[in-house]
Amino acid sequence: MKFPQVGFGTLLSLWWGKIRRTVMGALFSGFIRRRHELRQGQCKRCGTCCQLGWVCAALDFDDDGLALCKRYDRYRMPSCRQFPTTASDLRDVQAVRPGAVCGFRFLKEGASCPPLPCTPPEPIDEVVTPATDRE
Repeated sequence: MKFPQVGFGTLLSLWWGKIRRTVMGALFSGFIRRRHELRQGQCKRCGTCCQLGWVCAALDFDDDGLALCKRYDRYRMPSCRQFPTTASDLRDVQAVRPGAVCGFRFLKEGASCPPLPCTPPEPIDEVVTPATDRE
């Protein structure tokens, strides 16, 4: 198993985030739905989220350098389909790859979508559309 090149404290934080996302996805689907209503943007297929805590064995890259998942068509973990669920998930991306800009962002609760380039949230299962999945 490969791990991202971060300090031990950051690695523990990333593992906690992975556990949090897995438990929330399994037990709190209403919360996930409400959070996704505030989520804007789309996946840029950078693969950074597939390296949070450990580098996923299913992570691969195409000829253009875009992330692909070897399990996309068979079974994607709920935490993969639902990423990101909170702004802290975006901070985790920064911890693994400083300077990386995730294609997602979150509006504040009660805020409306500002004028362009804001796009409406996409259904959870259609956020990532490559032939393979992430993580």
